[in-house]
Amino acid sequence: MVYRQGDRNSRIYRIESGLFRLSQVQPDGRDIVIDVLGARDVFGNLTLTGGFVADESAFTLTDSRLATLSLTEVRRGEPEAQRQLMKAIAVRHERSRARLTSFVVENVKTRLLRVLLDLARRFNSRCAHGYSLEVKLTQQELADIVGATRQVVSGMLNELKRQGALDYTAEQVCLRDQALHPLLRTALSAK
Repeated sequence: MVYRQGDRNSRIYRIESGLFRLSQVQPDGRDIVIDVLGARDVFGNLTLTGGFVADESAFTLTDSRLATLSLTEVRRGEPEAQRQLMKAIAVRHERSRARLTSFVVENVKTRLLRVLLDLARRFNSRCAHGYSLEVKLTQQELADIVGATRQVVSGMLNELKRQGALDYTAEQVCLRDQALHPLLRTALSAK
């Protein structure tokens, strides 16, 4: 774990390698996954204020290496530190905007297809049928990301497996991108 929700944290972290999960504990005690981050992503105190209290927790999912961007360097006007921070904020903002739009206008199946394709694009290695996801997420974590229950996501994953779009075991998810893309296009055109 890098930090917990509620910790005081003035650091900005840049991921050199590995995968991280950002999550937030809700008032009812549920721990909801906010995002999964990988190499070159930045997290932590993106507000540029001292005395920042984290509203999320950051956990390592794999062996990883972090670099720290100095808040002092950013404030002092160090061009490289400012460039890295601005790029990270822009990427996180765009991903958040896309997720929010998806929550408003798309059904759960379409959101799940988008998330699977996004994870495949960001965290994958080629396998015989398409892409093997390098990020290990539980069905509950996938459900958190798409805003559904674990039972609904489990049923949809089984349906996608029957359709030949993916295969999964407890250790691995293999996405058949050639089958997933047409399913996403069909889901989008059905709106």
